[in-house]
Amino acid sequence: MTKKVSWRLPHRQLHYPLLIFASTLLFTALSFLPLASSAATASTVNPPTTTATSSYVLPSSAHASPSNDKSPSAAATASFNVTSASLAACPPPMIPNIYSLTTLGCNGSCCLPCPVSFAFYEPHKLENVYTITSIIRIVSATSSLFLSICYLILPSRRKHPHLIVLVFAILIVPWDGLGTAWLFKKEELLCVNEYEIAHMSNSWYCGLSGTLLPYLSLVILSLGSLLITNLHLLTVYRSSFIQDSLSRWMVVTFVLPLGLIIPIVVKQQVMNPGFGSICFVGPDMASAYFFLPLSIVVCVATLLHLGTITFMVKAAIVANSSSSVGNSHSQSSNGSNSKTMMTPRQRRLQTARDITHLLKQQWRPGLLALWLILIDVVYSLFYFIEAKKLLTVSPTSTWFQQWVACLADQVTESTKAGRLSLNSPTMDQFLAAGEFAQRTCASVAAPFVPNFVWAAVTDLLPAMFGIAILVIFGSKLELWQDLRERLFGRRYPDNGKIMMGDIPQDNRNKVYSQSSSPGAPNKVDLAHADSPYGSQTNLAPIARISFQKSTNNTNGDSDSKNQSPAVLEPWNPSAWITLSIDDNSLQPLPRTISPPPRTNNTHSSIEAQRIFYNSEELDAVPSSSLRSPTLSNSIASGKRGSGASSKPVYSSRSRE
Repeated sequence: MTKKVSWRLPHRQLHYPLLIFASTLLFTALSFLPLASSAATASTVNPPTTTATSSYVLPSSAHASPSNDKSPSAAATASFNVTSASLAACPPPMIPNIYSLTTLGCNGSCCLPCPVSFAFYEPHKLENVYTITSIIRIVSATSSLFLSICYLILPSRRKHPHLIVLVFAILIVPWDGLGTAWLFKKEELLCVNEYEIAHMSNSWYCGLSGTLLPYLSLVILSLGSLLITNLHLLTVYRSSFIQDSLSRWMVVTFVLPLGLIIPIVVKQQVMNPGFGSICFVGPDMASAYFFLPLSIVVCVATLLHLGTITFMVKAAIVANSSSSVGNSHSQSSNGSNSKTMMTPRQRRLQTARDITHLLKQQWRPGLLALWLILIDVVYSLFYFIEAKKLLTVSPTSTWFQQWVACLADQVTESTKAGRLSLNSPTMDQFLAAGEFAQRTCASVAAPFVPNFVWAAVTDLLPAMFGIAILVIFGSKLELWQDLRERLFGRRYPDNGKIMMGDIPQDNRNKVYSQSSSPGAPNKVDLAHADSPYGSQTNLAPIARISFQKSTNNTNGDSDSKNQSPAVLEPWNPSAWITLSIDDNSLQPLPRTISPPPRTNNTHSSIEAQRIFYNSEELDAVPSSSLRSPTLSNSIASGKRGSGASSKPVYSSRSRE
């Protein structure tokens, strides 16, 4: 029987963050329209004056004289207006100060072309890095868009806790998309002309991208921290605090960053930071309004995840130290009980296996936390250590004067070699001589400018974030299985998987009632039930739960009369197996004399945990964090049902 493909809109909880995000985009776009028009008017009215800045070596205010032509030959064309003596005094790639500017970017008759950071490295070296980064951002945005579409199609992914991942992936698409502007508007993105950097007063696109990128960064990291915090509360404290008010918490993650971004916009502190391929927050407000809050959010999320792993490891160690395996009994053929003790070495090996199993289950949230803190640490350290070196660039600096002298020497060498004519230099000669001098003198400026490798890593790490999200949340096998079943129907109706979101409520109740029938219940891995990180999805509502420990008879007799009871061990992860059950082919399990779980008893711990884990809106927690259930009522019931005949039997099962 083929299922109908559902193309319904996302859950109602998704409307709140999307509405806020759309309102923020509209507000930000409208706020920059008057700035763009006023900047155009000022450029034609204001006199050619400039103001010096202590932050960068380039002019920071608008002036009318410089041309807005950003063609590759703009700087070369400007240099042809000077004589041969001026060419020797202002060696390429520097450009002549034909407008008599008095800014820090101009040294007498020469000025550094915008962007200034390109001049201190080998020709096109930074440009190639920014181009590669933009291409990676396109791939990253496409990956996040694909993951978002998958989550929108599947009904089981449009509810808690997958809803956080859905919004998380949707926001990465515009976040990476804004960073791809270097491929299309690199001339207008960082500079207005060859003398002037771009900021929100003279470039509307610089202002728009420089505002949205920090805002989306804060929102995305807040959502990631919310996801990790939710896992921590469920695992350690068994609390559904975030789940009960998920919509409110997601609204908070969208609203709080506005309190940091609005002051930046009001003070017009969005500009070309002098380094990188995007506009960003100015240095006067970047520390207090971006990097400090960002570091707090990332560090708290990382500490919470470390606490989750520590709790799970500690639970596994405690469970093995007090494990009932060491006190398990096996019944011999003559009916006598013999006690088999676990040696300390066996207990240590079992603990190591359990810890390894737990760490394998937690690699997805661990990779997410590691990627977040890696981006934050690398970017913050580069901004405060390496990028600050540009603040010390001055025409009066010793190393800067040595660098200019090196350029002049290379121009002289090019003239002697015939590569550059002092009388009538052509454009190609000028560009070739400038690239040759820039390549030769890059070693002089290297110790005093940001490290190139560090700069490349800082630009590449955030660009690959969307790809990492697809690897973390899109590499789960059941996601592709559910997507195939949703789009093309169930290929094998008898053996296919039933999605929890597609089972009617009546059928679920029927499954529950049949699953609670007497017999040896199957075991289910609750660590993977409906989890955004786990490798299983929606198994809890359609599988039977058992906290029983499997043992083997010492004499190999398979008859139930000769089997011995085993002690219940819900703490051991290896004691859980999963068996998918179809609602049309529910088969009774082999009958045993095991005490059935008293699911109709309100005081039964099995019933309480079944209700807890089978809730549609609640994510299951790792099996290592389960509290050992008290099955006194069930055991007592089993004793009354079996009388004095024989002990309960626990058959050995393996993962299918």
